[in-house]
Amino acid sequence: MLFRSQPILTAVRSGPVASTIVEEAGSLPADLIVVGTHGRTGFEHLMIGSVAERVLRRAVCPVLTVPRRAPDAVPWAAPLLAVAADLARLDVLVSLADQAVRHHWVAPEVTGDTTLELVEARHPVLERLLPPGGYVPNDLRMDTDAQRLLIVTGPNMSGKSALLRQTALITLMAHLGCFVPARSARIPLTDKIFTRVGASDNLSSGESTFLVEMNETASILNNLSDRSLIILDEIGRGTATYDGISLAWSIAEYLHNHSGHPLTLFATHYHELTRLADSMPRLRNWSVAVKEWKDEIVFVRRVVPGAADRSYGIQVAQIGRAHV
Repeated sequence: MLFRSQPILTAVRSGPVASTIVEEAGSLPADLIVVGTHGRTGFEHLMIGSVAERVLRRAVCPVLTVPRRAPDAVPWAAPLLAVAADLARLDVLVSLADQAVRHHWVAPEVTGDTTLELVEARHPVLERLLPPGGYVPNDLRMDTDAQRLLIVTGPNMSGKSALLRQTALITLMAHLGCFVPARSARIPLTDKIFTRVGASDNLSSGESTFLVEMNETASILNNLSDRSLIILDEIGRGTATYDGISLAWSIAEYLHNHSGHPLTLFATHYHELTRLADSMPRLRNWSVAVKEWKDEIVFVRRVVPGAADRSYGIQVAQIGRAHV
């Protein structure tokens, strides 16, 4: 759905995709929607039939319900569904190509080595939400020999999370066979993209925000490989300061020394972690630049080598109109 420009035909069978089509049937810019009722059981037939009825009520274009029965009963059903599936694939490819041309994306180079290099990379969603030229592109280079773990520091709201997420998105887009938002991109073949970002809880199961964070972090550490890309945003912030620093420090050490050599981007406000560069040869400090003017800060949003020495939390709180 994300990259659709002007669909010709949408093939719907069952499951989450069918539910999505039901919700969007009233706004889909399609010329025809095809619903294939191919369930094996009576209940599945009833369920998919219900989907078709709801699509019919909402859709603004013709909807064709295709039963999946014996070929002698409905000989045209299978060929029509095959054509619908082929056109859906074509729709995706044309839409990706359309976005690439519109937004000046480039063909990435996916390699068998372990070097990730992005030149003037951009976030494919955020740049669309800002005025033309409003998004500041950034360069990034990682490899398993010299800088496999990057500690990213800088002020709140400066763009650390955007840098991490755009790197993950560009890697994913490259593996889809899609052009990417950058001037050039060299992407290593990646088997898994792990992310630990944001904050959420699972109170119904007795899991606090911090426990969810630790569970997700443990899953990453137990399942990474030498072809993994790891995105960590603010590990250890849900507990006491010294506990959080200790956890973040030990996790950074573990990732740096892991035999799998995963590429890791680690954003943090624990500036103590920047000292790890003194003892870890493949860890590098990067930061998001900021300028001070009188008692205010100006976000440059440019990622530069070296560590930040402050997070400017008070200034950012004032931007948020907190009484500080």
